[in-house]
Amino acid sequence: MKLKGLLILMLCSILMASCAAKQDPGPAPEPAPAPGGGTELTGDIPEDSILYFQNDEGAAKLMNDMKEGRIPSECHAMYDEMGARPEVVMTDPAQVTEAYNRLSQMTIGGPTDYSVTDCYHYIFFKLQDGTSVGWRFESAEYLVWGPQNYEVTSAGSIWTMVRGLQDQMGAGE
Repeated sequence: MKLKGLLILMLCSILMASCAAKQDPGPAPEPAPAPGGGTELTGDIPEDSILYFQNDEGAAKLMNDMKEGRIPSECHAMYDEMGARPEVVMTDPAQVTEAYNRLSQMTIGGPTDYSVTDCYHYIFFKLQDGTSVGWRFESAEYLVWGPQNYEVTSAGSIWTMVRGLQDQMGAGE
């Protein structure tokens, strides 16, 4: 009987330890910035971020301007569904900064032969000096760079923001 009690006690200890481990998953992932959430830059930019892709001079200028506090005057974006959605034009510095923060987390992989038709997205920033810096996509999965497409990951955050803004525009119609 003592052995049975000891086994039950051991099993209870194991279950309690396992439950305690499950209850503490560690820090939660940082949520995407809320719309209009401020003009602070958030998080580190990944090494394979779209902003570093192909050592693009325009992207380097955009990053430098943002670090110096020169927020672009406009951000234009389109999440296209066969031409059925409107272009979004952001001029509020908090929204422009949020778009930049979300875009900076987009990472670019290797070249691909895959292509998507009738689903074209874009985002571009108009810098304070009038320079435009932007990117084109075929669906949310492929960056179009010259004649080549490249795989995209971590793109959902920017397109979620753009779709939300498009939905708000459509609600007013």
